[in-house]
Amino acid sequence: MALLSQPSQATAVALTAAERRLRALLRALAAVLFLAAIVYAIGPFIGDLFREPPFVVLHDSDLRPGREPSDADRKLNRLIRRLAGARRTVVLDPDFEWVAGVRGKRKKPERAWSHLAHATPDELPEPLVRAVKLAMASMHPREPSYS
Repeated sequence: MALLSQPSQATAVALTAAERRLRALLRALAAVLFLAAIVYAIGPFIGDLFREPPFVVLHDSDLRPGREPSDADRKLNRLIRRLAGARRTVVLDPDFEWVAGVRGKRKKPERAWSHLAHATPDELPEPLVRAVKLAMASMHPREPSYS
């Protein structure tokens, strides 16, 4: 009997260009799905990192009654509103001192604190009350948006 010789290795078949592209596409799709599964699995643990931080912008308009506003003041006010968003911006018109009822140049922070700390809720300036309410509302935890 004659021994049949069998090749020790299987002959490799060359892939066509279309098959190579399909193989690369399927590998990329598998990698994307694997990454998505990992993100989905760890999402509840790191979800708070991707939330927008709560903030409220409180700024002076510096627009004085009876005086033409400068171009720089108008541009700065528009820029602040655009960057912070209209819902998160409270403008003190014309400035904090005027709104808080503090006049004069000396010890403004102390006098403002003294005036506001002893005021009843009805006596507090509306823009400052609105700023505090916005800040408090932005601090409340929201439900996660992932499902």
